[in-house]
Amino acid sequence: RKRKRPSFNAFLFHSQSIFFLSKGSAPRTMSDVVVVDWGSHTWKIGFTKKGPVTFQAPAGAVRDGLISDWQAWRCGLRRVCAVLNVTPAEDSFLFCSSTELPENQRIQLEHTAYELGVRRCSVLVSPPLALCNTGNNTGLVIDIGHSTTTVSIVYNNTVLDHLTSVKLCGMEKVEINICELFRQKHSLDITIAEAASILQQHGKVAGSPKEFKELLRPGGSIPLIWRGVTQGFDVTEIILKSTEEIFLTMALGQLVHDVIARLFSSDFQKYSQVCGNVTICGGGSDLLGICDRFRYELRPWPKLRVAQQPEFQKGIFNVWAGAARVAQSPSFPSECRLISPPVLPSPDDVMTALPVSATPPAETTDTSTRVGSGSGSRPGSGP
Repeated sequence: RKRKRPSFNAFLFHSQSIFFLSKGSAPRTMSDVVVVDWGSHTWKIGFTKKGPVTFQAPAGAVRDGLISDWQAWRCGLRRVCAVLNVTPAEDSFLFCSSTELPENQRIQLEHTAYELGVRRCSVLVSPPLALCNTGNNTGLVIDIGHSTTTVSIVYNNTVLDHLTSVKLCGMEKVEINICELFRQKHSLDITIAEAASILQQHGKVAGSPKEFKELLRPGGSIPLIWRGVTQGFDVTEIILKSTEEIFLTMALGQLVHDVIARLFSSDFQKYSQVCGNVTICGGGSDLLGICDRFRYELRPWPKLRVAQQPEFQKGIFNVWAGAARVAQSPSFPSECRLISPPVLPSPDDVMTALPVSATPPAETTDTSTRVGSGSGSRPGSGP
């Protein structure tokens, strides 16, 4: 028997289905979680099973890991929902903060997220997440942020100490150094945005003095295409000298060694575990050669070993990727907190909080305020 040929309408439906399926992304499952790693300069966002994307942080929203401008942070969260096409009431959110949020900020975050429609969220600290991405729960995390570089000691997913006694420069200072060196060396005034673009395109850190010399040899440096014109000077030396300030306080190695030794003076096994896993994250970890440079600077302390970066992954996404791992764990749904609406004070609480002078006056018995159509009368209430 001959097989019946499909009709033209069936063929058209089949071709349209293939087109729309190929054009759209795979449908999300209920296990997908929106991970938001906010920073003072860049936000890393994305669904756990789709990978991260970045956008520039709202100006002033976050400073040193804490939310400094709630209006700007609210705008950032709106942009997250727009970029990822999120349905806030249906999707769970995992926020990553570089420092532990105070209780008042955590409450304010939940209230702000609830106003935007978010119903389930969790807030985790970044350093343990960066270690989670390298397969560890104990170690040392060097977070090269935009304004500062933070060093955290983590043991068993708990942050034991932030090395706040030393202020290390971040990428913002590197960009300022690039502007100053361009002015000194080539009499050119460039903006911070142009310095950031140059750093992103040509940024490389010398792993050792030998590599520094090799990069500066003829043919080893890179000509700069600046404002659409190839200039007759090289940017390699400027970038190398600008990034040196990150490592000028590499007494950091001695400081880290002393703090770890103090925390685990009686337990050599814990001491070795922390020293053996040094993880680098933050925007500055994207600079080529920075892991090699840290290995070179920490060579006087052979127990401080920089962990290998996961293949095909940038250091800037270490925290996001670690958070995605946590979000896909079986225990995460129970850890994701259900947000309740902000609790408004009751009228009795408001009356109790009022000072004596602000207590409303007692109701008068003057009938002139009750009869007729005056301000005190009610519809339908007449003499």
